[in-house]
Amino acid sequence: MQKKFTAGLVVMLWLLMGNCTVLAATDGNAAMYAVNTDIVTYINHYIIASYNIDGNTAVIAEDLSNYGFQVTRDDEKKTIEITRSTAKEITPVGTVYKNIKPVGSVVAEVLKSDIKMVVNGVEVDSYQIDGKNIVFMNSLKPFGEVGWVGELKAVKMWMPDLHITAFTTPPQPPIVTPEPTITTPQPPIVTPQPSITTPMPTVMPNIGYNVYPYSAYSYEFMKSDAQKLANMYPDLIKTSTIGRSLEGRDIQLIQFGKGDKKIFVCGTHHAREYITTTYLMYAIDQYAHMYGMGENAGDFNIKEILDNVTFCIVPMVNPDGVALVQGGTDALKSWRDFVKKLPITESKQYGYRAWKANAGGVDLNWNYDFNWNAKRNKNGRASTGFNGDYPNTEPEVQAMTTYIASVEFQAFLSMHTQGQVIYWADGINKKTGIGEMVKKDTGFIDITDNSSSPYGGSFFDYVHGKYGRPTMTVDLCKYVGNYPYPDHDFD
Repeated sequence: MQKKFTAGLVVMLWLLMGNCTVLAATDGNAAMYAVNTDIVTYINHYIIASYNIDGNTAVIAEDLSNYGFQVTRDDEKKTIEITRSTAKEITPVGTVYKNIKPVGSVVAEVLKSDIKMVVNGVEVDSYQIDGKNIVFMNSLKPFGEVGWVGELKAVKMWMPDLHITAFTTPPQPPIVTPEPTITTPQPPIVTPQPSITTPMPTVMPNIGYNVYPYSAYSYEFMKSDAQKLANMYPDLIKTSTIGRSLEGRDIQLIQFGKGDKKIFVCGTHHAREYITTTYLMYAIDQYAHMYGMGENAGDFNIKEILDNVTFCIVPMVNPDGVALVQGGTDALKSWRDFVKKLPITESKQYGYRAWKANAGGVDLNWNYDFNWNAKRNKNGRASTGFNGDYPNTEPEVQAMTTYIASVEFQAFLSMHTQGQVIYWADGINKKTGIGEMVKKDTGFIDITDNSSSPYGGSFFDYVHGKYGRPTMTVDLCKYVGNYPYPDHDFD
């Protein structure tokens, strides 16, 4: 598996099988076979138990009632009707079962059913597996987008009007899923798959996904997802606040891991670069899931890393600026009228979407107190480029420097966009092997300047100059322009 530091986060995929009470009418004719698969199915980023049947993905009809659907059964008429319920929230089934047979092997017969299955008013093919009524994911397309994500080997459905709640387990008695008895000879397996040699748990932990990265990721989304993750992984993730922005929004801190060694990571110094927040939150979500599942990311043992290291992450340094970029001046509060008077000095055609500064018109990444005069900008407060009347004037920067001074960090990483480049040294440093390793593994370009050009005022300069620890800035995403990188192109 290819290692990527800034792209292609590894998602380990699982075959999950569920249980529910079903109508038990079937005509008993074996129509197809369900096979073990390494494809995972999601509804709004939460796993739902699924089967692979002749290359198509199917789910248990009654399970959909926990994912924003109304599933109505009529025993007398032998019907199941599936409709969308906007009043329902996602409360995924907490106990899911994993089949540990080799991928590609037959796990059950698929029987043609005499129960009438109606989806959004349209009758669809009706089948059962081991007494469970199933519906194909493609039949759910009237309710939202259903698509195949090849690089993740996943089938994903997204319903934009569906509210996601905290992960809960509906009350149900313990159920042990018996091995199905197959009375009809099994069809030949066309593509043999290697067996799973490592024993896996029968019952998977209560773990789902929270972070949806394909739309504008706001301050409110970050706060909500951070709390959900902390609730899901209380021993692994801690949340707190290190300070507040000009408008009083929290500067969120997420401590991710259990180790004594500390690494500091931050994103979104620049408002229009908020996809770095998306990336960091998505990474926490994915790696926490791997930790809970006991899985590796390529050659990296996630459990070993997170048991020995704590990543102290500030996903959004500039929440006021993000609000402005995403919602215009109406999204601001006390600084709204002030911002309206400030010039947009770069890419005016994009309006506030080109904004990099905080709500006070100061570029936070150049307000740090290290060689601050080297990049002095005397043009005044604006959308970008102004490093402040003095160093360390902005509350967001003050929060960062105060917190960093309180913890002994082994290394620092700052995420920006765009260009797919890394900065590993400034004019007083020399390149080292770490930068070359990241360059090799990501394919990013190292544009570190080893000359004596003046550098100063940036977060990179401050933490490296003051603490002398390994420090790197990574610019995610290919360059598209001086506006936010398109959210729908997150992958």
